[in-house]
Amino acid sequence: MKFTRLFHPLRLMMAIALLLGITATSVSGQQAQADAVDGGAEEEYCVATLATSAETQREPVCFVDEAAADALVSQMTEAPVRGARSGGNNVLARHYKSTSFTGGTVAIVGTTCSGGVWYTTGSWNNNIESTLNYCNTGISHYDGSNCSGSTTTIFYSATTLSTMNNRTSCVRYGS
Repeated sequence: MKFTRLFHPLRLMMAIALLLGITATSVSGQQAQADAVDGGAEEEYCVATLATSAETQREPVCFVDEAAADALVSQMTEAPVRGARSGGNNVLARHYKSTSFTGGTVAIVGTTCSGGVWYTTGSWNNNIESTLNYCNTGISHYDGSNCSGSTTTIFYSATTLSTMNNRTSCVRYGS
């Protein structure tokens, strides 16, 4: 499947709708899904939201173009693409597929750093090696899909998750 590198405002709105769980049966909604990365070999830049349970977790919306992902983050937060702010949605963290904050990335968007969870899915499950933490609290990476088992907690940032590299199946914010 060939992915376009062009970014269109209508696709941005459809990606936001997909992330927020708004269903659409229009051709535009299908096009937005087709333009998202399907977990292939290309680097992906994703945006995900926190969940209250594994059942309510939505798949991240991913792009092959970092600028497209950053545009979605800006639309969701109405703020710069890096760092948390008070009130509304914030970027709580960025997780990377490689050490030293390189490779594909997923921006985690939520309203609070106090107790939210991201259940890693698809190409992100067991595929995180470094984390930037924008919260003033810890972020715990677990190898169990229900936030159990081995864990490491990051308070600021980590260029490597060490023994938890490529083992994260669940991330809890505000640990």
